[in-house]
Amino acid sequence: MPIDYQAIIDYVVASGKRIAPKAGAIADIGVSKINVTEEDFTIERGIKQIIKQFGDDHLLFAEEEHDTYERSENIWVVDPISGTENFIKGLPHYAIVVAHLIDHKAVFSAVY
Repeated sequence: MPIDYQAIIDYVVASGKRIAPKAGAIADIGVSKINVTEEDFTIERGIKQIIKQFGDDHLLFAEEEHDTYERSENIWVVDPISGTENFIKGLPHYAIVVAHLIDHKAVFSAVY
């Protein structure tokens, strides 16, 4: 199946716009580590749903729920909210970060 990078871009932009009003008004729900929000999980799960459509060989390596690196030709590296501490504090210095690696080489990235 062809890779729909536009679907990733659209999701990242929509997520960024959706979470912006929550900055400074969201709780840290971290248990095993600090600076984790429900939005971290929501964004990571949403990206996983999109990349699942690209084929079984597209694997996710992300900060929250998919933090075990598995070998595959297609790896998606995601930090659902890079700078979560800033997001929690309401500081405008955070981002959603996604990269697609094919054979360990970055072929696509999106930062919002």
